[in-house]
Amino acid sequence: MSAVISWIRSVVLAALFFTVWNYQTLQNGVDELWAWLLQQRLFTTVYFETWFTMWCYLWILYIPFKMNKFRYFDKYKIDKTVTFKAPSDPEMVLEMANYAATFGILDTFTVKKYVGVEPDVLVEKQKFWFQTTRALPEYAPSVFQLVYQLILSLIIYDALFFLVHFSLHKNAWLYKHIHAEHHDHPCMHSRVTNQLTLSERIILVLVANQSLKMVYAHPLTRTIFVPVFTAMLIENHSGFDVPISISKIVPFGLLGGSRYHYAHHMQGSTNYQPFFKYFDILLQRSRHKRQ
Repeated sequence: MSAVISWIRSVVLAALFFTVWNYQTLQNGVDELWAWLLQQRLFTTVYFETWFTMWCYLWILYIPFKMNKFRYFDKYKIDKTVTFKAPSDPEMVLEMANYAATFGILDTFTVKKYVGVEPDVLVEKQKFWFQTTRALPEYAPSVFQLVYQLILSLIIYDALFFLVHFSLHKNAWLYKHIHAEHHDHPCMHSRVTNQLTLSERIILVLVANQSLKMVYAHPLTRTIFVPVFTAMLIENHSGFDVPISISKIVPFGLLGGSRYHYAHHMQGSTNYQPFFKYFDILLQRSRHKRQ
């Protein structure tokens, strides 16, 4: 399987070279994509990001449950004794309704401020307490902006949420009232990703949103961020440790992955970072020094 990983990494590297070599062609494609998106009513509505997050979550969520139906994937289960049961349609409708209700309300009464939008446009929208459409920038981001904004926003989110997550575990009141529900499960499965209290769900989204704001992310970057971010979170909670997962493809062991996060859910006193591992390593070294 290491040969497959090497092949995937080679493809990614080749794609990077292709991007550099054909930069203008790719930029033209991004420009055309953005111009097309601006003409789509669904994309310009204030509810797009909430809807798109739900859509990505539902599609990616079912991948581990589909894997469970094939015995071939049993060897990749972290806990070999577990059989995952896919949620019923009413259960998913209720889960998505709770999510949509929370963030749909915020979408309705919040003026979304994106980089590249003229200030006077935002001032005009603030005159109305009820929002239906987003004020979006006229021009697309550069390919370079897309790449660095996406990577940097994930790194920043990981650092910020580590601080939040660590605090939720170290403060008994916060853990009991905000975070305990996320750890209340008989086995690890992909739906645990969204098994959150209302408070923690809002915190998670606000931290992700702040991470994007800190890199001045273009709305197109934000759109790409959603499926990448969702896939990484669901992988962490999937209960499978697949050899060709995102955490395996990224070199040098930078990402923790599903087995790493599984250990956190089983022990609760380690592996607080959602994606990377460097803060956890520093924390462990600090503990060893004190001992």
